[in-house]
Amino acid sequence: MTLIQEELKWTKDLDIGVKSMDKEHLELITRMSNLHRLNKMLKSKEEMTIAFNSLVSYTEDHFKEEEDFFKEIDYPDAENHKKLHTNLLKKIHAYRDEFSKGVTGRIPSSVFDFFKMWLISHIMVEDKKYARYYLTGDEKTPPAE
Repeated sequence: MTLIQEELKWTKDLDIGVKSMDKEHLELITRMSNLHRLNKMLKSKEEMTIAFNSLVSYTEDHFKEEEDFFKEIDYPDAENHKKLHTNLLKKIHAYRDEFSKGVTGRIPSSVFDFFKMWLISHIMVEDKKYARYYLTGDEKTPPAE
């Protein structure tokens, strides 16, 4: 059974406490879920390509927004976080290129599993670090509830 069979949905656990970033994370999940839904509905390769490109483009924009935010708050772990973004972008571009060259017009479930696992773990671990730093001045101390 693949993990993505259960649609990825926004939960309070994914809330990092920085409203602008939470809004963007919700949009990323929405676009990923849309691509997954189109794939399950066996939509045309053209529709799938549009949705995949939308996800990739929004991911790039989101990472740029996050990295600009790091500069604003002088986040000490910004370089390590940017490397994670760079690595994901390489993978997501490779997956999109593989899809574009394919003849089936389908995205394997393993790709969705990767996206889901990466996004959840990235938000809940890495993004919460910069949020804690922003909210408390210390990335290891959780903000007061």
